Amino acid sequence: MASNEQQRSARWIEQLEKYLSLKTMVILHGNIYDRVPFLYESVHSGRAVTYLNIRSFLRRHYFEKEYRVFGLYDLVDGIHFDTPEEYELFDAVSSVAKKRREAGGRDGSADRQGRPMLRRLEDAAHAVREAAANDTVPLAVVFDFASRLLAGPSGLSLDERSGFVTLIKGAEEAACVENDGKILQNQILLICDKLNDLPAWVYLNNPLVGSIQIDPPSDDERRDYFISNIESFGDPQQPGFGFQSDRNALIDHFTGHTSGLRYYDLQCLQKLARDQQPPMPVQTERDIRKLIDLYKFGIRENPWESINDARRAKIKNAKEKLSDRVKGQDMAIEAVIDVLKRAVMGLSGVQHSSRGHKPRGVLFFAGPTGVGKTEMAKALADLLFEDEDACIRFDMSEYSTSQSGERLMGAPPGYVGYQEGGQLTNRVKAHPFCVLLFDEIEKADPSILDKFLQILEDGRMTDGRGETVYFSESIIIFTSNIGTYVKTDRLLGGKREANIKPRSWRCASCEDSGYFVETPGECPVCGSSDLVQVETPYSEVRRKILEAIQDEFKGRMGRPELYNRFGNNFVVFDYIRTPVLRQIVEKNLGRVTDDLLERKKVAVSFSPQVVEKLIEQVSEEGEMGARGVGNRIETVIVNPLARALFDEDVAERTKIVVRAMIEERS
Repeated sequence: MASNEQQRSARWIEQLEKYLSLKTMVILHGNIYDRVPFLYESVHSGRAVTYLNIRSFLRRHYFEKEYRVFGLYDLVDGIHFDTPEEYELFDAVSSVAKKRREAGGRDGSADRQGRPMLRRLEDAAHAVREAAANDTVPLAVVFDFASRLLAGPSGLSLDERSGFVTLIKGAEEAACVENDGKILQNQILLICDKLNDLPAWVYLNNPLVGSIQIDPPSDDERRDYFISNIESFGDPQQPGFGFQSDRNALIDHFTGHTSGLRYYDLQCLQKLARDQQPPMPVQTERDIRKLIDLYKFGIRENPWESINDARRAKIKNAKEKLSDRVKGQDMAIEAVIDVLKRAVMGLSGVQHSSRGHKPRGVLFFAGPTGVGKTEMAKALADLLFEDEDACIRFDMSEYSTSQSGERLMGAPPGYVGYQEGGQLTNRVKAHPFCVLLFDEIEKADPSILDKFLQILEDGRMTDGRGETVYFSESIIIFTSNIGTYVKTDRLLGGKREANIKPRSWRCASCEDSGYFVETPGECPVCGSSDLVQVETPYSEVRRKILEAIQDEFKGRMGRPELYNRFGNNFVVFDYIRTPVLRQIVEKNLGRVTDDLLERKKVAVSFSPQVVEKLIEQVSEEGEMGARGVGNRIETVIVNPLARALFDEDVAERTKIVVRAMIEERS
C-alpha cells in the first residue's frame, strides 16, 4: 500500500519509541486487536505503509531499532521466536530456558524448531528475568494476552503472584546493551485488554513501568488511510477519481463517516466494496453511506434513504396524521415535524464534525402527565416505518439503581451475565432503524445518564461484550415530567406540589397581568385583589417547564453537558384544554359504545347531560390529562355500567340510555 503523501505515526507509537531508552517494562492496552500502520522503505515505491497486527508490528519495530531477539509468550505456545537464531541467542543468555529445553521441560518445552516451550507463567518469567539482565544481546519479550494470565486482578494464586513478582524483578534487573554504538534497553512488554486487568501493584508507583493506551485511529489517521487507499474503493478511471478535487472530497466524506471505526473495519470496507456483486460504486457521499450501512447493518438499502412516494406523501401530511392520534398539541407537533423532516433529509447534526454518526434525531418531550408524549413517539414510529412496534420503549423507573445500568447496556467482562449483552444494546442491534423511547428519564439512576452522553454525541457505544452498537439510524426520544411538579423544602414536609396548573390567576386591574399558580391574593404590581381565573397560556407553561428543566440539569443534577446534548430539541406539551377534553371524552365514550355493541350486542348511548357533566369533571381535574379522562370514565361510567349489566343479566339487543353518573362507591 504505497503512499505519495506524508503518513504520520500514531501517538502511542511515538510514546513507545520514547520508552525504548527509558522504561524496562511497558504495558500496552486498549485497541490491541486492531491493525497497526507500519512505515517502511519499499524498493519499488519508496516510502510505503502496511497494516499489521500488533505482534507483527512490534517485531518489525524492534528489529528496525536493531534489537536481535524478539520473543512472544502466551499460555498456549509458551515462549517462542520466529527464527532458530533467536532461540540460540535466548538460550545463550538464559540458562533457565536452556536447562528447561535440554530436560524436555516439565511443561512440554520446545525444540530448536520452535515448538512450544515454557508454558507456565512462572517458568517463563524466570527465563525472561535472566535474559533481560544480560548486557550482550539486546532483546524484548512480549507477554501476550496478559489479561488471560490470571483469573482476576485480585485474589491471585501463589503461582500467579510469583510470576508477576518475577517480572517486576526482571524489570528492575534489566540491562542496557551497546550495539554498534547504540545503547538499547532490554524490555519486557505486556499486552492486555485493559490496564486494570492486571494487579495494580505491578504498575502503580513504579517508575520502571510505562503504560500506553492504544486508541482507535483518529480523524487524521483515518484520513491518512484513505489517502493511501482511496483508489482501492472503486475504479480510478470512473468519474469521481479523475480530478484531485473530487478525490479529496471522497477522502473527506470517508473520514467523516467512519468516525469510531478501526483500521480493521476500514480494511473490511475496502474488501466489501471490491467483492460485492454487482460491484458497489463509491463515487459520492451517498455511495459511502450505503457501503457503511452494508458493513454495519448488513443492508444495501437504508430505509431512510429509500422512502418511496407513498411514504413521502405520508410524511408531508405528518401534521394531520399526528394530530389524529395526539389531540391538542399543535405546537409540539410543529416542533416534532421539523426534527422529522431533518432526519428524513439526513441533515441531523450537519453542523457538527461527527454528523455521520449522530442519531437521526433527538427529542426531549416534557410536560404534564397524560398529554400524549408516549403516544407521539408511537405515532412517529408508525409514520416513519409503518410499524408501531418500531417504537422500542424503556420505562426508566425500572433503572433507578446504579446496578441497573448493567441490564440496560450489558454487564462488563467478568460479571455474571456479561455474555448476554444489554437490553438496550441487544434491541438496537436487532432493530437499528427504530424510534427509541426512554420514558420518564428523570427516574433513572444518574450514572445511567452518563451512557447517553456518548450515544447522543457519537451515535454509538460499546456493550459489555465489547461489541460496538450503532444508534445513528434511530430517533431517540426522552420523556419527562420535570417542571410540572416541584418538591417543597424538607422542613415543609418535602411534598410534591404543582409548579404550574391548567388555570391560574390574572390581575384584572393593571396592564402587567402576571400569572400565578398560588392561591389568589394581591397583585404584586398594583396591590389589587381583583384577580380573575383564566386558563394558563401555553407560553407560560412552556417558559416555566423549560426553566425547571434547565435548573434540574444544570443545578440539582449538575449535568450541563447532558443538557447541551439536547440542544434546542426540548418539546413542551401543553395541558389538554377544554375543547380537546370534549373530543377525548366523546372518543372514549364511543369506544365503550362500540365495544359493548360488538361483544355483547347491547346498544348503549349517553345523554347530553351526562357528557357535559363528565366534561366538567375532567376539566376540573385537567392536570391528569387524557389518562385521567380514561380513569374518570372507568370510575363513573364503566364500573356502574358493568355492575348493572351483570346484576340485571341484560339480554342481547337491549338498548340502554345512560342519563346520570354514579360516583365510585367508597
